[in-house]
Amino acid sequence: MRERITKLLELWFLQEEALFKVFCSHDLVENNLMKCPIRTGKGRIEYNSELIREMSDGALEEAMRTEAVRILLKHPYEPKPDGCCQQAIAIGSNLVVGDN
Repeated sequence: MRERITKLLELWFLQEEALFKVFCSHDLVENNLMKCPIRTGKGRIEYNSELIREMSDGALEEAMRTEAVRILLKHPYEPKPDGCCQQAIAIGSNLVVGDN
């Protein structure tokens, strides 16, 4: 799986400089215990190789692009409002990234 991600990052190096830099600023870590294909936070980009294996190259690129945009918007790093549910924060982030 890491090879697929590396191949995409090599393409981004030439075509998507901002997204490439975002991925270079974080540690890429395999985490097969999580229930989503890819997520960001705490200076890490975690991926579930079992879930990524089932994704097409296009779907993988879209998932990686979404996480890079989240980082650019500082969604995983902004202070959370008091009393706000983590699920509501995740849905809000999905709406912002997905709709824009």
